[in-house]
Amino acid sequence: MHFRPATVVLALSSCILAHPALGFRHENDEHRWPAPLESFYEAVGKRVASASGEANYPYPPPTESPAPVGRGTQNYTCDTTNSSAVPVAVGAVASLYNASCVAALYPELLSLMPNVALQYPAPSSASPLSPSNIDLSGHHYFVDASTPFFDLDTPSHAYGTGAFRKAAACPAPGGAPRGPLREGGHGSVAWLKLAAKGAGQTFQEVYRINTAGGNPPASCAGQPASLEVDYAAEYWLYQ
Repeated sequence: MHFRPATVVLALSSCILAHPALGFRHENDEHRWPAPLESFYEAVGKRVASASGEANYPYPPPTESPAPVGRGTQNYTCDTTNSSAVPVAVGAVASLYNASCVAALYPELLSLMPNVALQYPAPSSASPLSPSNIDLSGHHYFVDASTPFFDLDTPSHAYGTGAFRKAAACPAPGGAPRGPLREGGHGSVAWLKLAAKGAGQTFQEVYRINTAGGNPPASCAGQPASLEVDYAAEYWLYQ
């Protein structure tokens, strides 16, 4: 689903209006948002203030290749019989939400969205992603240990699918979010470039950037055999 620029701003601003005690600065620190949400809503507030000047501008049609924000878990296994074992990555599962309009019109908000998404419970089923209420556009999962798959075909729009291999990786920047404190805040997973694993698929490259969370603890000590760590990330898909 695509939205007109004014609609996107109104949807974002509704998040502020829905929480008036938190939507504005107060002298009482009890009513301050956590830092990720405060930065996001300050940026939203600036856009709301300037939205009236943009209402009649012509905009190009939105791209048919969505720029999704992913929200899900990085998954690991632990050898519980070995006290010195470390978590082993076994893939990820995430829902993908179409942030194309935000990416095109409000790019300063897009980079904040993964960390903000971690401040809310993962949406269930086809529910929109909080707090920006962008719609589900597909799913990300692994078909085997080394093949991430992106399925962006939904009842509302068929964008395409693709299986990929890791082509390049670099650690998340030093200032990247640590991840949910309830899970220990072990840091953010790497930024990735993925290349198509086969011919004939819609998407040829995927970039994962602006990651938030997803890293496991350094040791398996005290951990279960299977471990899921919440994460979110910004994805860019290219045909």
